[in-house]
Amino acid sequence: MVKKVKLYQKLIDKHQIISFDIFDTLIVRPYIKPSDMFFHLEKIYSLPGFAKHRITAESAARKKTSAEEITYEAIYTLINKCYKPMKEKELMFEKRILQANPEMLPLFQYALENGKKVIIVSDMYLSKTFLEQILNEKGYRGYFRFYLSSELGKTKSSGSLYANILSDLRCVSSAILHIGDNRHSDYIMPRKCGIHALHYQKLAGQLCAANKKAHAFYQKNPDSLGASILLGIMANGRARQRRENYFEQFGYEYGGAVIYAYLQWLREQCTKDNIEEVLFVARDGYSLHKITQMYNNCWREGGGGGIQ
Repeated sequence: MVKKVKLYQKLIDKHQIISFDIFDTLIVRPYIKPSDMFFHLEKIYSLPGFAKHRITAESAARKKTSAEEITYEAIYTLINKCYKPMKEKELMFEKRILQANPEMLPLFQYALENGKKVIIVSDMYLSKTFLEQILNEKGYRGYFRFYLSSELGKTKSSGSLYANILSDLRCVSSAILHIGDNRHSDYIMPRKCGIHALHYQKLAGQLCAANKKAHAFYQKNPDSLGASILLGIMANGRARQRRENYFEQFGYEYGGAVIYAYLQWLREQCTKDNIEEVLFVARDGYSLHKITQMYNNCWREGGGGGIQ
């Protein structure tokens, strides 16, 4: 990790303008696959078929337009009417789950502190206002420009957004270093435009490369929402704090998942058998009681019930 940070810092030092991708670079979701968020929403709001229709609506919106990028509104215009109320709920959920990438935030701040002109470049259908709010809340402030495909109608994947950036900034392409996770859009295309690029391996990929058990677990459960969330949380936590204590690391990666699964089972049993109150006793029950209180708060925020 230390070697990688120093390498990134050296590359930043050599350039005048530092460009960052957003999703899976500056900010991350707690999933292995981004589309798993739709399946998570489907489960939380008990809306069978939402994920499939949401993915289909986005695909249809892209086929319908001649523009390089679509908008969030275009997606929900084409979605089945029974799912239209999810338009605002999806945005609220995005705000709730998105986190700053603990590897990238220090590099973003390093670039600013060393007098670099920092720009944000993203291929995304969400609005600029919404994304600016997210970036601000997660600590990404002070950047010079924000180039967004849904606002400009140009994309990184085609190269037109990079051409727009060079025209707007009126600089030589070699003055820019772009950092992003998508090999095609964030590495190959900027290099074709003469922009220096650094391909960043997203956190989930880093986890699977470093942890063979985690990788094997996901390969056995590729369609499991629970596996996606568990590994997504592990990947983000691994980057946030490298734990030297074995038992602390073990507790973070496995203990939390086991306790959550137990409380999920307990909640379902209480609902099934109309149990109104659960007592946790003795010292062994103290930690479970505290965790249950946290669990209940999360469920109530999401519109669900808890364990009393």
